[in-house]
Amino acid sequence: METSNDFGALGTGITNQALLDWLAGELVQSGWNTKHVLRLILNSSTYQLSSDGMNDKDSTNRLHWKHSPRRLTAEEIWDSYLVLTQQMKFEIGGPPVRPKMPDAVLQTSSTPGRVWQPSPGDSANRRAVYIHVKRSIKLPLLANFDSPERDFSCPSRFATIVPTQALTMLNSERMAEFSDRFAARLNGTLEEKIAEAFKLATSRKISDGELHELMGLAKDLNEKHGVADDQVMPRLCLLILNLNETLYLD
Repeated sequence: METSNDFGALGTGITNQALLDWLAGELVQSGWNTKHVLRLILNSSTYQLSSDGMNDKDSTNRLHWKHSPRRLTAEEIWDSYLVLTQQMKFEIGGPPVRPKMPDAVLQTSSTPGRVWQPSPGDSANRRAVYIHVKRSIKLPLLANFDSPERDFSCPSRFATIVPTQALTMLNSERMAEFSDRFAARLNGTLEEKIAEAFKLATSRKISDGELHELMGLAKDLNEKHGVADDQVMPRLCLLILNLNETLYLD
């Protein structure tokens, strides 16, 4: 429901009351087991339909006749990158963590030296749900990808497309670290590393054409732009981490 914060007459209303009632009944009969209901939805043929093509009668997919492509949320992007770079700490519970905050963000505070004490070592490499919440400053990667504000409730997420997202994804210290770590986990020849990185990030095998383009880019980086051999793969990893297939669920 688009207006999940307004169930009244001014809201958009329910598009499939029978389905909602059936799912509610399943939830009650399963002993309020939300995992059971989620499993039913995820295993349904409707959920698994491709999003290719559009239906003239329901171009906005209000009737949920297909899976709508969407960009990963800010927290999902953070978690995905930690998994791809093999840095994720999977411990459950515990106190919140504070990943390293860029100096430019800290300088916006009246006490930049005390406002955000980073967690030691790699202990902050946990799921985004465990990141300490401070309303006055936020990690750029999360803030730029529409993580919710802390001053009011967030009934639904909106995915904006703004220039600061591209700047963060291409030029930030955090993304440079992710790219280096991603490249470090790859093995084999340059061609094999590219194929492995592509498959890890997109969950599919790279095509011959895509591999040819990336190999050509690697050659240009090395010969035309003077990028050292050991820095070529991190640059390619940065590109792969920015692919739509990496950042979007289709």
